[in-house]
Amino acid sequence: PPIDFATYPLACTNLKCRTTSFMENDVFFLYFLSPVSGYLCVYLDDAQYSQCLLPYKNIPVEYESGMPVKADREFIFFSREPEHNYFNDEDFEEDVYTLYSDSKKDINRLFIIFSKTPLNKPKLDDNVKTGLLTEQEIVEGYTMPKALKSEDFQKWLNKCRSYGKENMQVDIIDITITKGMD
Repeated sequence: PPIDFATYPLACTNLKCRTTSFMENDVFFLYFLSPVSGYLCVYLDDAQYSQCLLPYKNIPVEYESGMPVKADREFIFFSREPEHNYFNDEDFEEDVYTLYSDSKKDINRLFIIFSKTPLNKPKLDDNVKTGLLTEQEIVEGYTMPKALKSEDFQKWLNKCRSYGKENMQVDIIDITITKGMD
C-alpha cells in the first residue's frame, strides 16, 4: 500500500501559511510528515530544468542520496530557524529559497520524492540558470540550486520508479509564481 505522507508548500514556517500561490521574491518552505522513516528528495521543475532543492546543496556526502526523515516527526525545510536544523551540527546552514518568475505568472511543478531506501541521485550541474543572479546577489553569496534538464530528470525518475516502486512514492504539486506589478 502507498505510504500516507503529508507535504505542503508554505509561505512561512507555520502550517497556516500553506499555499500553492506565491509572488515573485516570496520565500519558500516545505512541510513534511511521514508515518515511516526514509529519505526525501525535492525538485522544482519549470519545464526546462529540474532544480534539486533537497538534499541541501552543502549536505554531508552520506546524505546526498536523500534527506533522512524520521517517522512521525514534522519537518519544515528551507528554514534557518534553529528548531528546523535536523543535523547534529549546529553550524549547518540550510538552503533557503526565494522564488522568481520568468513571466507574469509561472507554473512550476514540485516533485516530492519519498523512498524507504536511499536513491541514486541524478547527475546535477552547478551552473544552471546562474545568469538570473545579479552581481550583488553573487557578492552576497547567493547561488542557484544544482539542476538538470527536465527531460533528463524525468528519465531518472522513471528509472527510479521502475526499480524501486514498492519503496518509493512521488507527490507532485503545481505552484504558481506571479510577478509583482511594477
